[in-house]
Amino acid sequence: MPSLSTFLSHLFQTGKVEVGNSIEQFEKEDLNTSAQFLRDFYEIDQLHIPGKAPNFDEDAALWAAEYLYRTIQFSVLRHLDEGEIIKHLLPWSKAYTPDVIYSVDLTMRILPSLFTFIISLSPGDPLAILLKKNSRCLDFFKCWNT
Repeated sequence: MPSLSTFLSHLFQTGKVEVGNSIEQFEKEDLNTSAQFLRDFYEIDQLHIPGKAPNFDEDAALWAAEYLYRTIQFSVLRHLDEGEIIKHLLPWSKAYTPDVIYSVDLTMRILPSLFTFIISLSPGDPLAILLKKNSRCLDFFKCWNT
């Protein structure tokens, strides 16, 4: 299975990603490497924001990176059932703060395009339905409501 850190590296460097062909937990070392990669990307990205950028929230950034990875994974692994999708694509459950929103946006800024693609394939697909539902639960996804 491609690691989360490799996924993030390819996402930010080439825009082309690869996901595993089975759902497996990410190893702690890979999560640590991913967190550092996201922090490094934050350090560069925040230079392009006028004024002071919100702080980096590692938990939120990792949640978003894994959510994006799993969303892409479910969009290609069509044999997985709705229960698996629901189990792995949980909405953010903590408070919404500027730090959380900015840290999530580091990876989630590409999710609207993926969401549009998934909806266009099959609006009644369990993945599309769950993404619609979750988009209404998260302040930073309100732009997706249709």
